[in-house]
Amino acid sequence: MGLATGMAVCLVILEYVNLELSYDSFHTFKDQVYRTLTTSYRNGENRGTFPLSGYAQGPSLQQDYPEVESFCRIHPQYGGSIVTAGEGSKTIQFFEEDMYYVDSTFFDLFSFELVEGDQQTALLQPKSIVISKTMADKYFAEGNPIGKTLTIDGGWDEGEYQVTGVLKVLAQNSHLEFDFLMSIADMLNNPQYQRDNGWGWSNFFTYVKLVDQADVNALEAKLPDFVQKYEGEDLANSNSNYVVTLQPIAQIHLAPDLDEDMAATTSATTVYAFGIIAIFILIIAWVNYINLATSRAIERAREVGIKKVVGSSKQQLVAQFMLESGILNLFSMIMAIVLAAIALPYLGQIIGKSLTISAFETVNFWWVAAGILVLGTILSGLYPSFVLASYKPSAVLKSSQNTDGSGFNLRKALVIFQFAASLTLIAGTLTVYKQISFMRNQDLGMNFEQVLVVKGPDVLQENVEFRDTYQTFKTELSRIPGVLNISSSGSIPGGDFNWGTSMRKSGDEESENQSGNVTWVDDQFLATYDIKILSGRIWDLTQEADMQKVIINETALETFGLGDINQALNEKIILGNDTVEIIAVTKDYHWASLKSANEPILLAPTRASNSYFSIKMEKDGFKQTLEDVEDQYQAMFPGNPFDFFFIDDFFNKQYQADLQFGKLFSIFAILAIFVACLGLSGLAAYTALQRTKEIGIRKVLGASANSIVLLLSKSFIIMVIIASLLTTPFLIWGIKTWLNGYAYHIPIGWDLFIFPLLILMAIALLTVSIQTMKTAVANPANSLRIE
Repeated sequence: MGLATGMAVCLVILEYVNLELSYDSFHTFKDQVYRTLTTSYRNGENRGTFPLSGYAQGPSLQQDYPEVESFCRIHPQYGGSIVTAGEGSKTIQFFEEDMYYVDSTFFDLFSFELVEGDQQTALLQPKSIVISKTMADKYFAEGNPIGKTLTIDGGWDEGEYQVTGVLKVLAQNSHLEFDFLMSIADMLNNPQYQRDNGWGWSNFFTYVKLVDQADVNALEAKLPDFVQKYEGEDLANSNSNYVVTLQPIAQIHLAPDLDEDMAATTSATTVYAFGIIAIFILIIAWVNYINLATSRAIERAREVGIKKVVGSSKQQLVAQFMLESGILNLFSMIMAIVLAAIALPYLGQIIGKSLTISAFETVNFWWVAAGILVLGTILSGLYPSFVLASYKPSAVLKSSQNTDGSGFNLRKALVIFQFAASLTLIAGTLTVYKQISFMRNQDLGMNFEQVLVVKGPDVLQENVEFRDTYQTFKTELSRIPGVLNISSSGSIPGGDFNWGTSMRKSGDEESENQSGNVTWVDDQFLATYDIKILSGRIWDLTQEADMQKVIINETALETFGLGDINQALNEKIILGNDTVEIIAVTKDYHWASLKSANEPILLAPTRASNSYFSIKMEKDGFKQTLEDVEDQYQAMFPGNPFDFFFIDDFFNKQYQADLQFGKLFSIFAILAIFVACLGLSGLAAYTALQRTKEIGIRKVLGASANSIVLLLSKSFIIMVIIASLLTTPFLIWGIKTWLNGYAYHIPIGWDLFIFPLLILMAIALLTVSIQTMKTAVANPANSLRIE
């Protein structure tokens, strides 16, 4: 059971590790396709690396360098759109977010197959759209969707799009996650890009396909000249510099430290950490086998002695015991595969992927299983085989053979290893849990309690002014008893900012520019989220002069050298070509998760934004209040789905990867400790069995059951303490390294080491006590007659 459990857990974890390491490996040209990365420097200081570029980068790279065979630009539909199919009573309408504008070369670089349509022509024509099989079933349940029309409201280019292709179900191991592909030519018709030279707006993801056998390093060495050619003059004026590098698509999923990436990524360190846990658990299972097999040496000593007397050689005995080990490992592996098949779907639910027994159909799985079986047979069977086969028949048949010599020392070392591994996993689980709890319960400088967020309307009626409609909507909502406050904004906490740009204090040189973020909000935003004002006032949106004034946070105050909270009210900030006045300073608030440090934030005024409506509600009568809000929304903004969520749920999505990591870590830690306890239980039982006569004599002389249990447990407690002393330095280093990945984290306190030690000691004592108590309470007369 111990071997089977250890093997099963190992197989399940390795399947997860294999999935994470296999991202984008299915693309035919995976070794030739790269994504461009830009590392920004200002005044020589690294300002971060991001995968964004201007729309001119791809065409210019192909034009200037023969190594670049083709390119593809991808632009997500930020904020999503409303998609409508059908007419009249058959109208189907939903809000959708997984939408990309792409070049027609998309299918030349990426191996996504179509079940309907032609890959070569699907995105050539304007107003063409390719949809996933899921969306085809959702909007066109009957008939072939090719040639039919979808209406897109909201985004860069609204209107009717003709379906030109249907994708197969997308692979789970792709960093590109989408349901709609639209021609990028439509988006580039937007006035924002028509006025741009292709380098001003850096919000495109650029991929290049290199010619076969191209020298990537040689091409990267040419890219500084490329940057100077197209952006050198602008960079020199702002004392900035960019370094462009090429990132293989197979590495994208395991590069989590990039700013503004389009999809969730995973840390390679996390993936490898789980791989190490899998190996730990497997080794613990093998250690159990070795310990129990050598502990049973006394029972099998006479068997070995008799076989040697009748002519068995040492080699024959080793072969026998290795065969026993092989059979035991084989049956354990069969059980492990069954257990893994049962566990895989549950693991899939945790990580948000579909993991089923179909994973066992891959050749790699069976190679891993065979490797574990062979290696397990050798490692877990070799030492016990040689120990048992080395007994001298004359000694064992006289019952004078010391079968508990050198093997006992090895068993101690192996048990200490088990305790060290278990201690590491318990301490790791405690650290992850405390850090996640710290981040989720930390004061964010905002109050998210009972704040409902409704997605603003994308479909607006003709000849109707949105600002007037919003004011009416706001007035009607304020009459609902359960509504406390209403605000509109261009973005919300936990989401992106509306504008990330360079800015500086008025009067400073352009070389003093620093990065900052701007979000448009109305005059009720701070009240809705309970953001504290340290100095100044809220805008009066009836005054046109206030529309050129901003509210800054404390970090902006320090970053731009604006003095104290009162001095800042006399200062101005230059944003691009605009100069804005500071009207107020707020206490710092965490717009993003506590993984990252606070950034300069400027809140700019808007009388009404159709991006998000934030509604502060009372706890009582929530259901009725929500229904009333929906009724008013549908009345004011017909043709728009009522799409809502709570801000705390939305904000906490940023911790999803950490929660997933913590849940997996704790589950695997519990399983590892369970496997260790199985071995510890067996070892304690055999230890008690070997000392049966001693226990009987002690009881005759007056020893209590509790004192005997303590006597037999003492050696295990000493081994726990030794494991703790050996493990603590590595734990301190590992915990510190992991926590350094968070801008705000828990302190490394004594509790992270003492509590795991106490927990492990309690588990060990309980496990050992259960087994030894049976012997301790036995009738001493029976134990003294054992021989």
